Amino acid sequence: MDHAFNREIRYWHWSLAPRFRGGGRDVRDSHLPFTAAPRALRAPVLAGNRLVGAMACRHGARQMWKGSMLMRLRQTLIGLGGLALVTACGEPAEVPAADAAPPAEAPAANILELSAPGMYFEGPSTIPSGWVTVKFGNPSGMVHFAMLERLPEGITIEDQTREVPPHFQGGFDALAAGDVDAAMAEFGQLPAWYGDMVFLGGPGLIAAGGTGEATVFLEPGRYSIECYVKSAGVFHTYDPGTGERAMLHELIVTEEDGGGVEPEASVTLSVDNAGIHIAEGAFTAGPNMVRVNYDEQMVHGNFVRSDVHVARLTPDTDLAALDAWMDWRAPHGLETPAPVEFVGGLNEMPAGSHGYFTLDLEPGDYALIGEVDGPAEKGFFVAFSVGGE
Repeated sequence: MDHAFNREIRYWHWSLAPRFRGGGRDVRDSHLPFTAAPRALRAPVLAGNRLVGAMACRHGARQMWKGSMLMRLRQTLIGLGGLALVTACGEPAEVPAADAAPPAEAPAANILELSAPGMYFEGPSTIPSGWVTVKFGNPSGMVHFAMLERLPEGITIEDQTREVPPHFQGGFDALAAGDVDAAMAEFGQLPAWYGDMVFLGGPGLIAAGGTGEATVFLEPGRYSIECYVKSAGVFHTYDPGTGERAMLHELIVTEEDGGGVEPEASVTLSVDNAGIHIAEGAFTAGPNMVRVNYDEQMVHGNFVRSDVHVARLTPDTDLAALDAWMDWRAPHGLETPAPVEFVGGLNEMPAGSHGYFTLDLEPGDYALIGEVDGPAEKGFFVAFSVGGE
């Protein structure tokens, strides 16, 4: 474990410990101190280490939904190919002259089809490198996301499953019980290599039954895909001893160039340490291709870096509940069901990088929101409206 990581753990420990202990109260019952001391919980932590990543969806409720045979067949076929040709429509072609050059083919799309039928992922285990579009279907009955992470050299998904999620689950359980000392001891057992993982986007939060799509550039290497939403206080990536990987899915990005092309954006967002900003364009009804520039990056008080998710708002939306839900440390934070319908987004990426996600919007009210502690106060809540045609 590097020294910077340990310094920040000690800072968070000593500055917030009295608030978490809460005079011996059980925060599972009182919902304190997580929501009672929002300013203290929002103290920023030195960038460079992400604690929450591996907490990733701990395999809480052990019920597993099986995908339909058609879905499994579809995923298998896609896994064998992974490439979809995009053809252009135009006027009927005339017979070319003998010396005419053949028409240029439209660029291929490097597509990864991914599904979450329950608290597990289904999808191919390999994909060519370059620009990759992840199409994420969520036929389960709960909210999910699909974060892409490049593992350090020599580290396998078995190492990640064994050495990371158990300590996050143990740390969260200790925090929920008001025992900060025990929580810090658990977090202190994270492997030294954990700080070398690189988080590279992927589809953001998607409501049950929804779909999401994100496009990012992936170098060759070994990756994992994870989701760390909670069910009944347990992260979906946590395996309590069944030998399953839960919501950790291995992906090998090969040396082959997949031929994917960078999308053209209709809306551009910028993310810096002051929040989320709509830099160019405007959201409209129908399809939107959204570029996210991560101009700056930081680790927030809940140990996660900045990202962007999109929530559909209604007159009945409880904005205070949504704000609190985005902090996984709260007893019901980042726990399914969510207080709103999430329709997409882009998970965190390093400073200076960018990626894309798609939205198919109906007229109505929406919000860009980050999975950070106190997003509204920090500038990571941006409401917008979409009018009719």
